[in-house]
Amino acid sequence: METVKRKPITLVATAGRDAAIERCREKVEQIARECKEKNLRFRDTHFDVDNQNCLYALDTADDILYRTAGTKRVWEIFDDPKFFENGTTAGDIQQGAAGDCYFLAALATVTNVPTLISQLCVARDESVGVYGFIFFRDGDWTSVVVDDLLYTRAADYSNADPVLRTLLRHDEQLYRTLFQSGSDALFFSACKDKNETWLPLLEKAYAKLHGDYESIDGGLTGEAVEDLTGGVTTTLYCKDILDVNRFWREELMLVNEQYLFAVGIVEKKRPPPPPTPSDAGPGASPSNPEGEKVSHNGLVPGHAYSVLKAVEKNGKRFVLIRNPWGKTEWNGKWSDGSAEWTPEWMIALGHRFGNDGLFWMEYPDFLRQWTLIDRTRLFDSSYTVASQWIRLPAFWPAEWSSTVFTLTINQSTPATIVLSQLDSRYFRGLQGLYDFYLEIRVTDARTGTFIARSRGLMHMRRSTNVEIRQLEEGTYIVHVKVTRIRIPGRKEVVDAVVQGVQTRADKVLSISENYIMARAKAGCGSEGVFRALGLTGHANMDGAAVGRPAPQPQPEQEEQQEGGDGAQMQEGNPQLHAVSFGAGEGEEEHDPTADIGPNPDDEEEEAGQYAEEELAQPQDIGMPQNALPDEDSETPTVVVGLRVYALDPDLHIAAHVGGEIELHVGVDPEDAHGDEKQYNEELIGIGGNGGGHVGFAGARGQGVAKPFGGFHGKDFLGAKHAAGVEKRQAKPATWTKSIASASYVARRFK
Repeated sequence: METVKRKPITLVATAGRDAAIERCREKVEQIARECKEKNLRFRDTHFDVDNQNCLYALDTADDILYRTAGTKRVWEIFDDPKFFENGTTAGDIQQGAAGDCYFLAALATVTNVPTLISQLCVARDESVGVYGFIFFRDGDWTSVVVDDLLYTRAADYSNADPVLRTLLRHDEQLYRTLFQSGSDALFFSACKDKNETWLPLLEKAYAKLHGDYESIDGGLTGEAVEDLTGGVTTTLYCKDILDVNRFWREELMLVNEQYLFAVGIVEKKRPPPPPTPSDAGPGASPSNPEGEKVSHNGLVPGHAYSVLKAVEKNGKRFVLIRNPWGKTEWNGKWSDGSAEWTPEWMIALGHRFGNDGLFWMEYPDFLRQWTLIDRTRLFDSSYTVASQWIRLPAFWPAEWSSTVFTLTINQSTPATIVLSQLDSRYFRGLQGLYDFYLEIRVTDARTGTFIARSRGLMHMRRSTNVEIRQLEEGTYIVHVKVTRIRIPGRKEVVDAVVQGVQTRADKVLSISENYIMARAKAGCGSEGVFRALGLTGHANMDGAAVGRPAPQPQPEQEEQQEGGDGAQMQEGNPQLHAVSFGAGEGEEEHDPTADIGPNPDDEEEEAGQYAEEELAQPQDIGMPQNALPDEDSETPTVVVGLRVYALDPDLHIAAHVGGEIELHVGVDPEDAHGDEKQYNEELIGIGGNGGGHVGFAGARGQGVAKPFGGFHGKDFLGAKHAAGVEKRQAKPATWTKSIASASYVARRFK
C-alpha cells in the first residue's frame, strides 16, 4: 500500500479567503451580466430547488421528511426585501424545518464579529436574483452561488384547504398576506425581520455546498464555525478545566476577538452506539424535533447554543448565551424574572426580559450546567499557514503510521497544528464502510523528545489539533494515528454508486463529483467510482475533468460515432452516458471540453480547476503511476491533511513515506502498557530506515515475507485478538506460531 500525497502549500492565513472572495465576485458579475442580456432572472440549474435532489441525501431513509409546499422567488415572498436590515445580529436568526441548529448557533456566534459575516456574503445582484457566498471546506476556501428561489410552507391559494378558504371568505389576497408573505412563509430558516433575506439564502448556499438540505441536518457547532471562519476548533469538557480563573481570563474574556465559543449538554442514559457526526455534542441536532426535550432547568440536551459575551461586573462573572430557536431559555439564577435582577443589574448588563432565546448565566453555573465547550481559534493575516494532503492506509489495530510529516520552524512562534480528514458530509451516501478517528503526536526531530499531542474527543471526528504556546526554531516530526470503526448499514463506495444509479442517477453523479474532487486533494484516483458510473472522459489522476453525461446523439451523428475516431457513446447504463475522447492515427489527442471555461454556478468545476492547477502528479513525488491504489484496495484508506498556523513566513511542512526518516514516536505517559511498548520497540528496532519492518512469514499460509512499515511493539499485545475480530474467525490456513504473523492476521481480517 503506497501513500499518496500532494505538494505542500504555504500561504498567508487569509490569502485563500481573499482569493475565494475574488472568484466569487467574478462569478456573480458574469451571471448577472448574462441574465441582463437575456432579460431573465437567474435559475441555478446545478441546485434546482424544484427537484427533490436538493432536499434529500443519497442515502435518505425518509423522503417525506420535508413537506414543503413549493418554491417562490424572493420578490414573490417579501413586500420590501432587504438582504441586510440594520446589520446582522444573533437576534435575526430563527430556525426552520431543518435540524441545523448547530449551523445557526455557529452563525449566531459569528454575527458578533460583523466583519466575518460581510466576508461570507461576498456579492449579490438582487435584480436578477444571484447571490455569492464563501465557505471553508476541507482546508480551503470555496465559493458558492445560488439563485433566490426559496422553499415555502403554504400551498398556493388554489390548492389551499377549502375550509380555510371559506373562513377567509375566499379572499385570495388575505390568504397570501397571512400565509405566503414575509419571513414566516419560509419552510427553512428565516430572519426575524419580515423583509430580511440574508439568512435563508446563506443557509441555501450551505445546503448546496453539501448537496442537499438533509445533509446539513445534525452536526457540530464547532465544525460549522470552522466552515464559516476558517478557524480551528477544540472541544473541551467543562469538568476537565484545571484552572477556571485562567480559562476565564485567557480564553472566555477574548470571545469575539481571538476566540468564538459554543456550548452543549451531553446526556448519557445508556452506553452510546459508535459515534457518528450527528451524535450528541455541542452541536448535535436530531432530525426528530421531539428528541430535543427541554430539561427541568430550561436547557435542551443535545442542542447547540452560542456564547455571545463574557463580562465581569461588580465582582461577578457572567456569560450571555443564545438558543438558536429564538425561544426556550435557562430558568435558573439570573434567568428572566428571577429574584437576582434589579433595575441596577438590568442597566449594568443591558438586559431586557422576553422569550427571545437570550439569557445570562453566572460563571459557576455556566461551568456546572454545560458538558462541552467548542472553542474556535481565529487567525488573521499575521499568521502563515502551511498545508499538505496525503492518503494513508487505516490498519487494525490502530498504529502510529510510518508515514509522518516534518515541520520546519525558522523562528520562535506560537503554533497550531491541525490534522483533518475529508468531511464526508459533502458526499453523504459514499462515505464507505468506516468512520475514522485521528490522533497526532509531535516530537523533536533531532532528539526524539516528546513535545505535544492531540487530546481528541469522540464527538469531533473531522479533525484533531495541538496548540503549542511557543515552538522554538527547529525541525519537528508530526506522527499520525488513524483508528477505524466500521459502521453497520454502510455500503462500499462502488456498491452505493451501482445501486444508486438505478433510481437516482442524477443525484449519484452529483455526489460522486463531490467525492472525486475531495479525494483529488491527495492525488487519489477514483477509478472504481468511474467504472461504476460508466464514465471514461475524466482525468485519471487529479479528477479535474470529471466525466459528465453526454447529450443523446442526433441520428446523423450516430454513424460517425460508431466509426471509432470521434466521441463514442458508452454502452451499459441507459441513464448515464459519457464521452471517451480519442485521436486518429498520427493525430494529437484532444479533449474538446478542455477549452470551455468553468461554469460560474458550478462549484465542482471550480474544485476541479483548483485540483488541476495545484495537484501533484505521481512523477512529481517520485511515485510510479501504477502505484496509486483505488477503491478496490484491501485495506481501507483515509485522506488526511495537515495544516500548521504560525507566526513564521518561512514555515514549511513535508510528508515522508514510511522508512524515509528515523522515527521516535515516544510513549504516552498515561498508557498502562507504556513500559512494555517501549521495551518492545527497542527490541525490534522501530522505524530507522526499515528497521521497524518485520517479515510476516506464512501470514497467508505462504512462505513469503510480508513487510509492513512502522510495525510497533504494541502489536505484540494485539496478537491475541487475531482469531476473533468483529465476530469473524481467521481462517486456519493463515495461522502461524509467529506473533508477528498473528498481528498481521488481525489486521487482515478486521
